[in-house]
Amino acid sequence: MRTELLEVMARVITAHCYWIRVTDITQHHAYAFVRDGHLMMTTCRHLTLEVTRSRGRYYLGHKWHVSEADLDQVLSIMLREDPSLHRRCHEGTLTKEDVEILVNRASYGIIRLDMVDDDYTPPAFSCHTRNNRTNPSTNHPQ
Repeated sequence: MRTELLEVMARVITAHCYWIRVTDITQHHAYAFVRDGHLMMTTCRHLTLEVTRSRGRYYLGHKWHVSEADLDQVLSIMLREDPSLHRRCHEGTLTKEDVEILVNRASYGIIRLDMVDDDYTPPAFSCHTRNNRTNPSTNHPQ
């Protein structure tokens, strides 16, 4: 899979998914597959996804590594099913539905991104100061 296509997937996930973020698209991990009845080991790039909001059984900080080999295999099947996907891949205009299906199938149905329609904007970080602290201080002056 081209690096540009992985970057497009990362942008779509970042823009439309409120509970998962892409942490890396270049990291190599071990990958096992069966060829001619033998278990083969190699390394390949992985799309690393991390949970940013606890949801169901998935806790904050949980990570998945979806292999590039699995993404490639699913993409080739999807290209046969939907000829217009070839144009979208070439132009780098994957839809959120394309990315959802691709990640779901490549993860063997484990990861459902459940993307929202509008662009998701994460809440702004606000630093807690003495004036806007929500919990009263437990430290008492002496």
